[in-house]
Amino acid sequence: MTDEQQRKPSLGDRFARRTGSTGLTSTGPLPIVDEPMAPPSVTAQLTGNLKDKSVAFLLQVIDHFEATGQLNIGGFQYTVVIQFGLGKPIHAYSPFNTGTEAILELFTWQDGKISFQEGVQPERPTVDDSAPQILTLGDEYVRNMEFLRNLEITELSYLLRSATKLNEQELEKVLISGAPLSMKMQKEFYGNIYGSLNIKDIASKMNLSESRWMATVANLLRLGLILTPDGRTLEATGFTAPPAKPTRAAPTAPELQHIISAELGERNQGPSHAAPSGSWTTSHQNGSGSAPLMPPSAVFGGGVAPRSQDTTQPFPVQQQPVSMQPGAFASTPQQEHHTPSFPSGLQQPGIQQSGMLQPGMPLPPTLQAPPATPAPTAAPAQAPLKSFHLGIPDEIVLFSGLGPAAILPHLVREETGILSQDAFEFFLEKEFSRAFRFGAAFTFMPFCITVSATGWPVLPIESVALITKALNKMRREVDILGHFGERSFAFILPGVESSQGCGLVDRIAATLPQCIPELAHYAPILHFGIASVPQDAQDLMGLVAGGQRAMLEAARRNVTRVRFIEIASPTVPEPSTIPPGQPQPPDPPPQGSLQGPQFPPG
Repeated sequence: MTDEQQRKPSLGDRFARRTGSTGLTSTGPLPIVDEPMAPPSVTAQLTGNLKDKSVAFLLQVIDHFEATGQLNIGGFQYTVVIQFGLGKPIHAYSPFNTGTEAILELFTWQDGKISFQEGVQPERPTVDDSAPQILTLGDEYVRNMEFLRNLEITELSYLLRSATKLNEQELEKVLISGAPLSMKMQKEFYGNIYGSLNIKDIASKMNLSESRWMATVANLLRLGLILTPDGRTLEATGFTAPPAKPTRAAPTAPELQHIISAELGERNQGPSHAAPSGSWTTSHQNGSGSAPLMPPSAVFGGGVAPRSQDTTQPFPVQQQPVSMQPGAFASTPQQEHHTPSFPSGLQQPGIQQSGMLQPGMPLPPTLQAPPATPAPTAAPAQAPLKSFHLGIPDEIVLFSGLGPAAILPHLVREETGILSQDAFEFFLEKEFSRAFRFGAAFTFMPFCITVSATGWPVLPIESVALITKALNKMRREVDILGHFGERSFAFILPGVESSQGCGLVDRIAATLPQCIPELAHYAPILHFGIASVPQDAQDLMGLVAGGQRAMLEAARRNVTRVRFIEIASPTVPEPSTIPPGQPQPPDPPPQGSLQGPQFPPG
């Protein structure tokens, strides 16, 4: 039987295929024949962990067997789901992506539980690429990610164009010599690079996924069309790109069957570290030949590096029984009396001061955990509780006040002294739920800061800290102040309507210059947007959107405050809508509560 006949069964065979079929085909006695051990089923091949089976292996096994079902990779906190129809990826999704982008996430993982449900039909088509195309995109995605990471370029970086002036025809000629990307997309991305938008702003404006903007930025850098954030060309940085990984054709049916048989033999003979014979190995992710990348357990575990067996140190390892919970990630036994190693730039598990890492954020410069070092003074990890004592307490618990003081440093950003965005959003959701439950009012008041004296939207972090410290002193003890976005801040004012929120803004405008006279030479102006519940919005998303619309309108008018109700139902039409010949409304008065804080001349 040829490979083509083995790979292309009849249509009836496709729909009649079932895993572990035991149907009788004869009424007579069956001869007893010593046959070799049958190969494992599709479900058995697609069960395990990404540490042992790469994404490339999984996709090619499913394509080889033309399986229909659902592949789940991940754990309880984060799972990527891929649904196949006759071996082709049809639908894929994760908590943050859909389609091919969800599959590309897996190329940055080194750990993750694998399970397969055979027979599950795809819900809807969202994947436009075939398995070989996805493998190529995954290789390029990891390569571009490492390239930008080595140059310390993140989504918050500001890029600059090179000094060479090119017209449209010359630009197209240069782009043709680069990566095979969309010409229109690259030209639009290049046109948005003028120093005032970072990569995240451009990607959001163009609706680009992470893999697409990474490919675009990497290609423009390699072609010399743009500069690094510090204004240097790629050649000036001295960066030497590693040689491209040689592309390999997908294994043929006999080669793939040989790999499967070799893995079956390893299962029967016990664990072995030798790679199976074949044209490719399954011990590492296909696409990255360097340091292991971050798995979902590291992203959602506070930045902990993936645990792996250390083969470079001859320390004895004590095997401990592992009790796996449903959805938990498998981990190798840990060395005794050694502290876990964390990658450079990451914190230990806990609430991070600048917010939780999310998929799509740039990875730290180093993701390879260093070898564990002895730490005799480290306290041993406490075993999880297996029981809990109930009943009547033995003593009265007193409120010491130490708890809030201990947790507060984990909720605020150290450089500004106010709540991080994650902590602020937590309190915002709770305050909205409280107001909705009890029919109370509260005001959401975002604001941004512009610098009129320098003409450049940059302030030293010490100056920003002076402003936030002064605002912290002006608020009530029940008010909440924190970061809300990369460039804006916000207040939560419980029990306050929007008209009352104007009073706080007026007080800030009147007293802030006296509180921080040393910032007079910057002449900062605070632009507040004021939206309240239930006057301006009945849901949290509408409240947040309304407050930010009012803030942007205040910045456009160059005034201190604008209430959302003023722009939702304006009493004075905009100048562009006033019919010709009618008198225009007067400009806002130069004095009063609508103007920014008047700093004395520095």
